[in-house]
Amino acid sequence: MIYVVQILDGKFSKVGFSSSETTKQRIAALQTGCPFEITEVLTVPGTLMQEQSIHAALGVAFTRIRIPIPPNEWYPGLNPFFKGFIDALRFGANQGISFAEQYNQNVKQPSTKRSDIKPNIRWPTLK
Repeated sequence: MIYVVQILDGKFSKVGFSSSETTKQRIAALQTGCPFEITEVLTVPGTLMQEQSIHAALGVAFTRIRIPIPPNEWYPGLNPFFKGFIDALRFGANQGISFAEQYNQNVKQPSTKRSDIKPNIRWPTLK
């Protein structure tokens, strides 16, 4: 099963794979290392290969729109592209992959003339 979980009211979302029927164990394992409450957004049937394809497609799409992806696979959940991806993923893993791949083909490559544009996304810190 492919799942999407979120923290901080959707500010960051994680896409993952679990071989169990529910996400309770996986969320509990993630929660151990995360100081923020993790909530489930959705689950859809899927394979590990599909989950890996999702990460590959999301990585390419976010790179093209100049949004850095942290190495821990927590995506910027409030980004309009990611919201559209989640809406497509509700119809199944292949729909989510197709959305991300089609988005890649339709987005112009960023101009190299504007190297002064820097993304403004930071991982949250505890205060």
